[in-house]
Amino acid sequence: MKLEEVHLRGTRSAQPAATTLPAGVLYYVTDENALEEGNGTTWQTMGSSGVPTSHHTSHESGGSDAIKLDDLAAPDDNTDLNVTSTAHGLAPKAPADATKFLNGAATPAFALVKDSDLSTSDITTNNVTSTKHGFTPKSSADATVFLNGAATPAFAAVKDSDLALTDITTNNATSTKHGFAPKSGADATQFLNGAATPAFAAVKDSDLALTDITTNNVTSTKHGFTPKSAADATVFLNGAATPAFAAVKDSDLSTSDVTTNNATTSKHGFLKKLDNDATHFIDGTGAWAAPVGTGVTASNTVTFTNKRVTARVGTTASSSTPTPDADANDEYTVTALAAAATWGAPSGTPTEGQRLLLRTKDNGTARALAYNAIYRASSDLALATTTVISKTLYQLFVYNATDSKWDLLAQLGNF
Repeated sequence: MKLEEVHLRGTRSAQPAATTLPAGVLYYVTDENALEEGNGTTWQTMGSSGVPTSHHTSHESGGSDAIKLDDLAAPDDNTDLNVTSTAHGLAPKAPADATKFLNGAATPAFALVKDSDLSTSDITTNNVTSTKHGFTPKSSADATVFLNGAATPAFAAVKDSDLALTDITTNNATSTKHGFAPKSGADATQFLNGAATPAFAAVKDSDLALTDITTNNVTSTKHGFTPKSAADATVFLNGAATPAFAAVKDSDLSTSDVTTNNATTSKHGFLKKLDNDATHFIDGTGAWAAPVGTGVTASNTVTFTNKRVTARVGTTASSSTPTPDADANDEYTVTALAAAATWGAPSGTPTEGQRLLLRTKDNGTARALAYNAIYRASSDLALATTTVISKTLYQLFVYNATDSKWDLLAQLGNF
């Protein structure tokens, strides 16, 4: 039975007689906004305003109107009600492939079962025997034993008495088939090669085919192969316990008084050893000498001519406590003040006569301004107490080290 056959809708005048329909059919009366259920004889009101009264128990197992799953129509070809890891549901449709099985993924699907999917146990019920195929018995964790062909196969040592060897070469290994190794050449300097007909012969370096395996690489305890190159000309093979290519650090070097590799005008090289004179500097010829002329040092006095000193500017968009850094800022700018602000005492260690320029602009609303007590104005020029909407205010201060104050020298606004 399809959904549209058990859930009808229409006007009261178009409602069919309940006796003409199976019990359990629902009818929504559109002109009365009511839901009714037929019991095969009469229509019974289930709810009003389009909300049915609780009646799910009548459709459950043992209910008065139980609905069997196989009475429903075939489902649509969609995955709406399929089982997931979070809800029970329908199984997905079969892929018509007998080699695939339904897995337990978050969204279950039919897929090949890989050996890595299996969880085996120590149960031997389905192990192979002489009368049936089956699983290989579990390994004995002993590489010297092999699975035999007993009635109940087991891993056991292969004894020489199990083998029947002769001097016949018929079954010796060749380049076209597996087989026995040829008898030893009674010479410890020879090894079995891989010729078309393998034979014992001396191993030449040209016979070797090297790989990326590091088993036989040199270590601090044994001779061996050099590790593969790092394809980087700036690294070198070191002498670690496990040698590796690595950058050579200055701490790795042991320098001497030999000048052979010192830098010259024609090649890079080492720095010439120091001459123990703090007034000397190395010149372009590689010699230590006193510099000619006067340069700028941390303490000497120099007059600059035709030189620009670039201001150090600190910036913030808005802050209720903008605070310059006297050690890092010659100018401090607030670009879009969005709240009343109190200028904080500049951090750092200012010096006598140091200048500091404060530049303030609001964000389109006038903002109140206040100042830490370290900022001082004279009776001739008071500190501004508010911004002018969307105008830039400049305030120039100089540091008075005697009074530990930043004194206001100039103030202009309305830019």
